[in-house]
Amino acid sequence: MRIGINQWTLQDASGRMKQIDGIGTYTRQLTQGLASHLTVQPVYLQSVKDTLRHPWPHYDPNAQVPTSMNPILSGFLPFAGYRKLEQQIDVFHSTDYLVPKLRHTPVLATVFDSIFLKTPTFSNHRWRQLKNYLLKKNMRYADQVVTISHVMKQEIERYWGISEQQISVVPLGITDDWLVRQSSTDLKHVLAKHQIDRRFILSVGTLQPRKNYERCVQAYEQLPAELQQNTLLVVVGKPGWLCDQEVAKFQQLIQQNRMRWLSYISLPELQALYQASELVLFPSLAEGFGFPVIEGFASQTPVLSSAIDVIEEVAGDAAYLVDPTDVKAMTLGLQELLSDANLRAEYIAKGQQRVKQFSWEQTMLQTIQLYRQLLK
Repeated sequence: MRIGINQWTLQDASGRMKQIDGIGTYTRQLTQGLASHLTVQPVYLQSVKDTLRHPWPHYDPNAQVPTSMNPILSGFLPFAGYRKLEQQIDVFHSTDYLVPKLRHTPVLATVFDSIFLKTPTFSNHRWRQLKNYLLKKNMRYADQVVTISHVMKQEIERYWGISEQQISVVPLGITDDWLVRQSSTDLKHVLAKHQIDRRFILSVGTLQPRKNYERCVQAYEQLPAELQQNTLLVVVGKPGWLCDQEVAKFQQLIQQNRMRWLSYISLPELQALYQASELVLFPSLAEGFGFPVIEGFASQTPVLSSAIDVIEEVAGDAAYLVDPTDVKAMTLGLQELLSDANLRAEYIAKGQQRVKQFSWEQTMLQTIQLYRQLLK
């Protein structure tokens, strides 16, 4: 079986690597993991943003792998190169909302969430209405949709207008490397490199409104003075949109030697920070799944996260959950997890058990089963 997977969240057609987010992580793991089970054909279709800027890019018909316009334009015609692509694959898997119009090849589309449709203010305002319209229109070219939680299945049916029978649920997994403990020497090296000289709270995610960094900082600043003095706030995440105030506040805390902000680090270094941190703070206002939650579980680190339906489904009782709009509750959670060793141990043990339910191998096998169903 030959599976085509779009790679634009990982790199462009020239091979230039990108800083990846949650969708990029999913695409990378799927591309690498499936290669041991079947034939994977990387495909390069440009992003929505690039299409709106340059709707008619140069198409090289001699390229080994077809590269063309963003398939959101395929509502008017099949994208250039589709015939050549269909000769190379049996199923196309869109992991990034970009669904090509193919004539003779079934298409599976992963839809992570409905955030930008349910709560438009949580998405980039530029071209928002046009992008949302085109993406919803484009999704009709998928023969089957897969999502990552049962909560999202209900929301996709409601906000995307996709029938329940057309939606399957395949939870995300954690790769084995997240479960490997790094040596104390390696951890110390990473901490020294990033000038982390005391214990710290770790928060991971792109800077954007729904990640709730403003309240994260407020909760941190309301901790007792002694806890603040002995505990850094460390954020790993690239700037997104509507984050000028957060960036300004970050800079202030950095100047006060209370914070470290790492816009991008390598995966091994990120894993080291998870393992070395006192706790993971992830009080997002909206998520499709919440990767940092299970990454914290895998790293044997307590997790403080949001009492929202998706996180409750993923975390169960293994995370300390708070109302993400309640700064006082968040501060109390931080204080308790930083001060109570028994409470920390309790959540670490629960997290170690919970993460066993999220196997990347199971994610791949269930995804392969969907491919087979499309070919029947």
